[in-house]
Amino acid sequence: MKHTFVLNENIIIAVSTLRNERGQHDRTAAELVNAIVANCHRIAWSPALYERWSRQVQTLQNQGSAIAPSFMTLFSQARFVDGKCPWPEVGDPPPLSGEDCWSSKLQDDRDFLRLAAHFPSSFLVTADEPLREDVTSLSLDETYSFQVLSPDEAISLSQQGDAADSRNKEVPA
Repeated sequence: MKHTFVLNENIIIAVSTLRNERGQHDRTAAELVNAIVANCHRIAWSPALYERWSRQVQTLQNQGSAIAPSFMTLFSQARFVDGKCPWPEVGDPPPLSGEDCWSSKLQDDRDFLRLAAHFPSSFLVTADEPLREDVTSLSLDETYSFQVLSPDEAISLSQQGDAADSRNKEVPA
C-alpha cells in the first residue's frame, strides 16, 4: 500500500516558485512532489483541483514568478502511470456534512477537504497553518479518516519507498 497525498494549492505555488509561505527560498515542496513520484506514492486529484492548480500555475507564469519546472507538466506525465494519480469516479467529491457552517478558510479550501475525505487514510498537505488548525479543531481529519500535514511533516512520509513500513510510526504533530 502506498500513501495518497492531496496537495493544497499553496504546495503547487511553492513547487513552482521554490519559495515557502513566508516568501523564503525553500525546496521542501518540490522535494516532496519529487519524492511522491519517485517512491511510487499517489497524488489524488479531481477536476476542481486540476482547475485550481492550473489557474495558480498560469497566474505565476504570467507574473514571471514561476521559476521551477511546472508541476502541471510533472503531474500530466504521472497521470499516465496506472494508479499514480487517482481521482473520484464521480468527478468532484460530494459536499461534506456541515460545510454550510464552516469558516471562510475552510469554505475556500473545501475542494481539497472533500478530496481528502474521499480517499480515507490520505494526507492533506498544506502550508496553511490556520487551515490545519481549523481542520483539527472541527475534527474533520478524524471524522473523515485523513491527516492534515505541513510540507515538512509530509516529506518524511513521501521519502519512504514502501508505505507498509510506516503504518506503525506516528506522524510528527
